[in-house]
Amino acid sequence: MVEYSELETIYRALHSIRPRRRRWEEGPGYEPDPPLVFPERPLFSNKIPRRAPSPSIHPIPYPELIPASVRGHGYTKVQPATKDDFLTPSEIMAQALSRPCTVKQLLQEDALELDAYQLANPDLPLEFELVESASFLRDDDFEACFQLVDHTSSDDYKGSSIGWKPKQKREEMRDKEMVYLLVREPGTSTEGEKPKEIMGFLSFMFTKDDPPHEDREVVYIYEIHLADGLRGRGLGTKLIQFLEVAAVECGITKTMLTVFVSNKGARGLYEKLGYSKDACSPEDRTVRRRVIEADYIIMSKELA
Repeated sequence: MVEYSELETIYRALHSIRPRRRRWEEGPGYEPDPPLVFPERPLFSNKIPRRAPSPSIHPIPYPELIPASVRGHGYTKVQPATKDDFLTPSEIMAQALSRPCTVKQLLQEDALELDAYQLANPDLPLEFELVESASFLRDDDFEACFQLVDHTSSDDYKGSSIGWKPKQKREEMRDKEMVYLLVREPGTSTEGEKPKEIMGFLSFMFTKDDPPHEDREVVYIYEIHLADGLRGRGLGTKLIQFLEVAAVECGITKTMLTVFVSNKGARGLYEKLGYSKDACSPEDRTVRRRVIEADYIIMSKELA
């Protein structure tokens, strides 16, 4: 029999002890203590938190590649795509110009309202030109239109809370979806020279109505300005009436425009033509027992 020294006996006894069980499943009849859970103080809890399940819809990494109808923020609920979501740039441009081209054809072939004005004013013959997009407007023609706005309306802007901001007005007038109906002196200069002077213009856009009817298509009249020699002779009325006929020809039954409250003459003209205050027009505000009137009115007309 092998005899061990006292030190060897202690050493072997220590190394022959089985390691302590770490899990209750490893030994029969052992139940662990319930985990400590502090929902409001997770650092003091010893319960392993459950991992939140992954969302069924994941964020889209490249939103610029997603059609506008299904684009959103964060998690996106995909909506059915339409054929308009897959148009090429050239197809989008062609679609945007289709209605202006219809108006242009109507102006050339069947502009009864403007023809009637010409017959009633033989002493002041004029020419009318439609430019399908501000992108196609000559720089000198654009500058002439802007100067008309400055001359006829800058005082109204300055007298309102909006203020006269030439840079912003130029940007608005340069919108590629803005359509221009130009009024010129008759004829053109000699070959190679620019056309005759612009005497007035009407600009408009095919767009959507404001809330609560934002899904409805409308024709919005942005500007209508005439030189001093043409004002008060009924031309503004004929321009608006022509545009209303053109809107119906394009399948649109509502026109809209904005007028300053201070411009009582223009407002009276629009009311005679059947325009009234639209539901989206801003209301007067009451501040500290004082009524602050809106600077402008949005007017609209339902077309037959």
